[in-house]
Amino acid sequence: VTNQSAFNFVAPGDAVAATTTCSCEVELRIRLDRRMLVAAAEPTGSGGDLGDPGYVLKFHPDLKDTVYVGIRNLPAKSSLVVRFPMLLEDKAELFDHVLCQVELYMHGKLVEYCSNTVRVAPYFVVRDPPGDALFVTGRGTTRSSFLQWQCLLETLHLDVDFWDTERYEGFSFFRDTGLRHEVTWVDRYGDRLLIVPDYRPELVCGLDLARHFTLAARLGDSAALLIAGDRAPLARL
Repeated sequence: VTNQSAFNFVAPGDAVAATTTCSCEVELRIRLDRRMLVAAAEPTGSGGDLGDPGYVLKFHPDLKDTVYVGIRNLPAKSSLVVRFPMLLEDKAELFDHVLCQVELYMHGKLVEYCSNTVRVAPYFVVRDPPGDALFVTGRGTTRSSFLQWQCLLETLHLDVDFWDTERYEGFSFFRDTGLRHEVTWVDRYGDRLLIVPDYRPELVCGLDLARHFTLAARLGDSAALLIAGDRAPLARL
């Protein structure tokens, strides 16, 4: 939240007494998909550089599809970042998208809103030994395409681990910094199958794919790679 005006917004001391709405001059109302839950057991606040706390979270304990964020302290020309943990219910299936809408209120009137979706992506789980295959997913993986792959993998009786390039911001390294992930799939699947159904050269390092086979050779075993994508990037690979 950015205050671009020359005015300071400071809430009165009793502005958070209401059960749900915060009664502050500046307030966010975050509308959540019913498959999303607020993870915090109690309302929490954090003010950063703007006070302690700079904002307060409130929600109805039995109906958490709306989170009320009362801004307690927002000086002129300053910004405040609001953070709180979320959980997804079991009804939110892999590669679904759940809706979230943020509404900005001033003096009780809606002045701006923004809608976005949250993509449901799998965690990478370190197992010893790892699964039969590493299935690499990403932004281009849809729910329908995943179900087709799932049917094939189950038919082949393959135990699969997941690595999602959007969740982990890259395949073998962070795409923005070039640094390796602290927890990574690299060097764990030398005698396993890599499945990359949506190859993107900006995310997938060709050297890591080559290393996948050289590692298997050192282990005296075999490895496999199943990869798909646009013809031009694959030709350069």
